[in-house]
Amino acid sequence: MRSLALSLGLLVVVGVGCASVGAPRVPPPVDVTGVWVAKWDNAPWSGPGTLRLEQTGARVVGHVETALVPRRALHGSVTGDHFSYLVSGTTAGGEMTVTGDEMQGYGSATDGRITFHRQR
Repeated sequence: MRSLALSLGLLVVVGVGCASVGAPRVPPPVDVTGVWVAKWDNAPWSGPGTLRLEQTGARVVGHVETALVPRRALHGSVTGDHFSYLVSGTTAGGEMTVTGDEMQGYGSATDGRITFHRQR
C-alpha cells in the first residue's frame, strides 16, 4: 500500500513537471499607438517623417507622411517588441524594434536605418 502511494505521488510530480514544459512565454506586444516622428539623411530620402498609428491587439493601421511623399495609408503588425509595416500602394515598408518611446530599424523606402520617437 505504501509503495502504491509513493508511486502515485511520483506520477503526480512527473505529470506536473511535464505540464509546465512547453513553448516559452511570448511577452505581450508593445503598444505603438500614437504619433512618431523621425528625421533621416539617406539621400535622396532626407528630411522629416511622421507615422500616425492606431493599434488594436497585434494589428496596426495608420498613415505615413514625409517631405517627399504625401500622406499614405499603412498597415502592419506587432509581435513582442517587433513592428513591421507596409505602405499601401507601394513596396515600401519597415521592420522596427520598439523600446518605450523609440523605434529603430530598417526602412525600405529610405534604404537605411530609421529612428522614430513617439510624441507625447
